[in-house]
Amino acid sequence: MKVHTSFPTRGMIGTVADSQLVFWMLGLQCLARARITPDNPQSVDQLAVRSFLSASSKAWKTASDSKRTAWEAWAEANADNVGLNPSGNLVRGIDAFCDCNFWRQTLGLAIVTDAPTVARPPSVSALVAGSPSVANAICFTPTHTIAAGSLSLYKLAIRCTPAMTTMGRVPTENNLRFAKHIAAVSCPTLTASGASVLLSGIQFTIPTTKKYGLSVQIVEITTGLASAPYFNHNIIQTIV
Repeated sequence: MKVHTSFPTRGMIGTVADSQLVFWMLGLQCLARARITPDNPQSVDQLAVRSFLSASSKAWKTASDSKRTAWEAWAEANADNVGLNPSGNLVRGIDAFCDCNFWRQTLGLAIVTDAPTVARPPSVSALVAGSPSVANAICFTPTHTIAAGSLSLYKLAIRCTPAMTTMGRVPTENNLRFAKHIAAVSCPTLTASGASVLLSGIQFTIPTTKKYGLSVQIVEITTGLASAPYFNHNIIQTIV
């Protein structure tokens, strides 16, 4: 709500001690609004993200110049490799470093300071919904190109949305959350292409016939490199 003010408040800008108002000028008018303190979420996932980014930032600052240079070189060489920069902008070394170490820490592993020497893993190319037996589970079958003999080197990071309240609503990527919070339990070992994946105990209850969205990424365990996400925004839950 805007408040129109007059002398002696005319000309004031900002906040005043012990005041619940914020003042600003609009042309020759001095306006005021209620002072609002932004939310500071303290959810398990919010705290995990902050902790991971803080640890990665500290590790980057203490890394040697040669290691930071290697990360910068990898980032520049892979700037057009889907993942960190869907906008096409150049990825900085610190961005790649923090991204890889976000995944490493999510998997419960130590931070890596050596830059990768390979590109990101290929992404899942298709995802078909399956039928779990309970409402707090998701079931699906991904298609990918990882060789059967290398599956143990990768994890499958799984995120999903809550059930949509109506069929007309379309899940978006902003609605996605890690299926079982930001932790290794949301990232089971990658299974063979075409094999069914069942994840129970997810943080959402998705009743039968309700629509939800599902996103998966292949994560290389050693480097923390993650593929581009594959997002299916039109899954109808079917419980059997």
